[in-house]
Amino acid sequence: MVMEERKNNGTGLSRVIEILLICLIAFMPFAFGAVEAWSEQVVVVLSSAILFLFLLQKILNPQEGFARTFAYFSLLLFLFIIVMQIIPLPQGIVSALSPQTVSLKKELLDSTSGTQQNLDKLTISFYPSATKHNLRIIFAIVSIFVVVLNNFKSYEQIKRLLKAIVCIGAAVAILAIVQNIAGNNKIYWFTSTPLRASSGPFINHSHFGQFMNLSIGAAAALLLLKLQEDFKNRHTTAANIFEYFDSSQARGLWALAAMISISAAAVFASLTRSGMASMLMAMCVIVLLLAMRKSLRQHGWLVFVIALCAFVCLLYTGFDAVYERFATFSSLDSYQTRLEIIRDLLKPARRFAALGTGLGTHSVIYPMFQSTSTVLRFRFAENEYIQLIEEAGITGFVIMLSFGAIVAINFVKAIRNKKSNISITAYGLGFGLIAILIHSVSDFGQHLPANAALSAIFCALIITLGQSRTGNISIKSVRIGAIILLILTTAVSVWSINEAQKARVAEGWWKKASVVEKKVVADNMQGSDDDFERLISYGTKAVQAQPDNIEYRYWLNVWRWWEAGRHIDPDIGGLSNEGMEKTYEIVADLKEARFLCPTFGPVYCLMGQLQKFVLLEPAGEDNIRKGVMLEPNNELALFAAGCLDISENKPSEAFEKFRKSVRLRSTFFRDI
Repeated sequence: MVMEERKNNGTGLSRVIEILLICLIAFMPFAFGAVEAWSEQVVVVLSSAILFLFLLQKILNPQEGFARTFAYFSLLLFLFIIVMQIIPLPQGIVSALSPQTVSLKKELLDSTSGTQQNLDKLTISFYPSATKHNLRIIFAIVSIFVVVLNNFKSYEQIKRLLKAIVCIGAAVAILAIVQNIAGNNKIYWFTSTPLRASSGPFINHSHFGQFMNLSIGAAAALLLLKLQEDFKNRHTTAANIFEYFDSSQARGLWALAAMISISAAAVFASLTRSGMASMLMAMCVIVLLLAMRKSLRQHGWLVFVIALCAFVCLLYTGFDAVYERFATFSSLDSYQTRLEIIRDLLKPARRFAALGTGLGTHSVIYPMFQSTSTVLRFRFAENEYIQLIEEAGITGFVIMLSFGAIVAINFVKAIRNKKSNISITAYGLGFGLIAILIHSVSDFGQHLPANAALSAIFCALIITLGQSRTGNISIKSVRIGAIILLILTTAVSVWSINEAQKARVAEGWWKKASVVEKKVVADNMQGSDDDFERLISYGTKAVQAQPDNIEYRYWLNVWRWWEAGRHIDPDIGGLSNEGMEKTYEIVADLKEARFLCPTFGPVYCLMGQLQKFVLLEPAGEDNIRKGVMLEPNNELALFAAGCLDISENKPSEAFEKFRKSVRLRSTFFRDI
């Protein structure tokens, strides 16, 4: 329940929490959406500090208690599902929960000596490292949700929070427009991006579109609140409206209208089709809901004014490009890849229906089922809902659906509430969330902490606006509950911060290794001794910092093989003894690495080639086949499988694999 009568807007810890939260909201979008390890660590640290201070406040001042909502149970159940996915469980339990998980892991790992011992306990997740990463980000977002739900209850607190979001959103929009008009196709004029730099600090324009739609929702919420306050005791006649326009009282309204117009223009200028479409559809829904509220019907003129201002801004940012972008909606080819991904994902969704494959495992599961012939690795599905079913199963999807239903129920309660002035902001908050729900059908923007945090804040505020009572409060039980939560969440926070620190350090070393790798590749993998020494040293330090990262582990062994391949014995025309010893070490490490992520195809591909064609081990044939089964669209896996077919006198099968390999990457043509 919103406490409009409360004059004290929070003292001490409450104000510190508010300041830290606003700083966090401001940091995330300008840090490229908080997608790099260093920025994720900042998010984890700040969100943990905010949660710690909030629980400490409840211990010291438990009078108000905790907000009562079933949303807690949905979020706790979802977190429990993620924890279940990463905890090693006895094989019998995993088999009962997800029999296909056990079956696939046995199929991939049963040829390794000593495997049975490793398979006695299994995780439901196929890649626990990625699931742990998602867990710490989700814990940070849930922390923000809980704090906003409980700490932002007064009229002034909600207004201040919304104003902060609007100002941050306007700054991001202005940056995007300036970069679009006077930029050099680099973010901040110095950071290169593979895409067109028209989305402010965001790399992807669709992700930028989601952030801006949420910011527009916050601005619309404040605008509606101001309209209600300013026209509370006057009729909306033409004379009164023009008199209002000419008064100083209207300055705030014009400022909000300008921010909405600039933000909308920035969305159009970024050329995100889904962002534009979701904004327009969400606007239609909210306008219809507003039309049903008698006190707001006469303010329809403002929608026209804002639309006109946005159109004027759009004329200066490239109307022709926007028109051409919209025209692509008429062609289904523009969404063909997304539709194929959805069709492909129905297979793992059915196969691992109960609990999914593990949060964050899409990139190591989808290649098995991928029908699109491309060398691109899809780290995310272009649909949040189908990816949620894939990674968390029907169980996780239903849990999040229940959370959405709780928010929706409170949204309806809020817009029906005529007693509280602040409840009208629910329309603007609803606009932002509806736009996100629509946009998520064709994008994965909620995987960005910057967007997910705003969505969590909007959900918390809507639940607050929809609550009508707090119930009786036991100060003792509140204090005891806060102490227990403080102990538990502090333990989780320490774990999250430690894991985020490891990821940040590892990413730092990996970036250094990537710079050297480019030099070695440019020299046709024949770099100097110093180059390889630095490359392997940096890669080793990255793996030591984050040993459960399968990509780091794989590429380190690729680089070690490049280095071993330079040790040629001229007398035999092959690897020297030193080169052979290093190859045995590489294969042994790859055997261990498979257990980090049994479905990461490149590991099998590299190991199989070294075993079959260098070490002459029969096990290499099986691993090459597993590699192409897991990565049927990997050009190197196809090339290796084609070579295996040739060695087995199967020219027709080899031809098909070679042809597809060349189609994916033409540089293999000469070798074939």
